[in-house]
Amino acid sequence: FVIMPNDNSIGKKLKGEDWFAYHDKTHISLLPVAKWKQLITNNNFRITKIGGDGLWDTPYMKYMPHFLQKLFFYPPAFIQIITQSLFIPLSWGEDLIIFARKGK
Repeated sequence: FVIMPNDNSIGKKLKGEDWFAYHDKTHISLLPVAKWKQLITNNNFRITKIGGDGLWDTPYMKYMPHFLQKLFFYPPAFIQIITQSLFIPLSWGEDLIIFARKGK
């Protein structure tokens, strides 16, 4: 199981230079999704699930109140956590989530 900032998220496109991953000094390897997949498969792991964690880095829209954005964007991630199922599409997640197993 690995999780890292999703270079291809809608959130990154909406937030631009204000995207959360650019402000965290621990994010030293902001690689594209394709590169993470390649690194995982090249090291003898088979990807079993891949998805996103939702849009949680609100606000995204300048003229919509912050609390309304939370009401709109937070529920899918909450449901995903409660149900323990990865159903949020990759592009809709601030983070890339990958489940992989050793062996091809």
